[in-house]
Amino acid sequence: MWLDQDVGGAGSTGRGEENIRVCGAHTIVENMRHGMSPKESVLDCLKRVARNFDDDEKRLAAVDLQFYALRKDGEYCGGTLWGPSPNGRGLSRLGVCRDGQPSHLEDAVFLLTRKA
Repeated sequence: MWLDQDVGGAGSTGRGEENIRVCGAHTIVENMRHGMSPKESVLDCLKRVARNFDDDEKRLAAVDLQFYALRKDGEYCGGTLWGPSPNGRGLSRLGVCRDGQPSHLEDAVFLLTRKA
């Protein structure tokens, strides 16, 4: 997890080694500092992880990693390396709580799609 009172915060779950290799939460917060949206920041960080594997989906298949980002103005995003499988299983969701609204789940954005 990385927090900056001027920008927002970010964190991750999943394969921590890959998060550490790209300084995930810090990278996401710095991306937001430089004008990226939380969604753009999360996807950029996931691309950095994939690049460390030469974008080889066979090698990336064992990597389970999710990021979440919250910008100071309230914009947020959850993202994961892999989208749902062709049968629809494995969809990552983000729990959202906003002041005065009921909590709910939202689909996470994803970088890669598993092949059948």
